[in-house]
Amino acid sequence: CNCCSCCCELLRVYTEYGNPHVLASSGFLPVNDPKLCTGCAICADDRCPMEAIEIVDEVAVVDAQRCIGCGLCATGCPEEAMRMERRESYVEPPETTAEMGIKILTEKGKLEEFMQSMKP
Repeated sequence: CNCCSCCCELLRVYTEYGNPHVLASSGFLPVNDPKLCTGCAICADDRCPMEAIEIVDEVAVVDAQRCIGCGLCATGCPEEAMRMERRESYVEPPETTAEMGIKILTEKGKLEEFMQSMKP
């Protein structure tokens, strides 16, 4: 993964249409330790492909709605102030396409109808 919208069409869709969680979302979110953060802006200016980080009062602040949880900010922080933590509201994706189909049909209230249509 290049995590660069000039190289990655999927990332370009996320950034241009403003819905970073439409196709996939990470179970992680960066958390910044303001005591360690020097406000160098590497995470915001050089690392974050979603422009989800801004420097406020010399401390990095993450916009969770824009963040895709790629971790580039955390791996590039020279002070190790940024770390990745599990999102509280994250829902594990289905393991197979069959499980995904059942989940979608269930959520739409159409599983029973589908099962009936499958009977010989």
